[in-house]
Amino acid sequence: MLFFNLKVKKFTWENFEHLKEYKICGIKGYSTTKLLQDKGITPVISPNAQSCFKMLLTNEVDVVPSSYLVGYNIINKTFSPKDATRFVTHPKQVQRQTGAFFLVSKQNPKATELVAKFDKGLRKLIKSGRYLQIIKDAIKK
Repeated sequence: MLFFNLKVKKFTWENFEHLKEYKICGIKGYSTTKLLQDKGITPVISPNAQSCFKMLLTNEVDVVPSSYLVGYNIINKTFSPKDATRFVTHPKQVQRQTGAFFLVSKQNPKATELVAKFDKGLRKLIKSGRYLQIIKDAIKK
């Protein structure tokens, strides 16, 4: 979970106190919105992420929290290629999340072995840089 902003606007943050100077879009019912509110930040509430990114592009908000994959998927499907290049992410994570899961039934006699092999392979992909390339390739489609 990262913050998206426009390239033309400088955005940096080290802690939640720094975020109080920005207009942040929050999606109703999302855990990130609740986290921001718990930290004393009052986000602009939106019904969905697509609306948040539209508000970001029109300068109604300064930043939008979203996972990397979901954010770029919305951007690439919603905006022209020219407008899509206007968005960037800040590298500091808002909160650690993943929308990807590997499920194996506990009833499978090889469940532990399968999970261990998957984890080992995933670590190799991440270490080699191939995992990030797969994600970037998926975003472009």
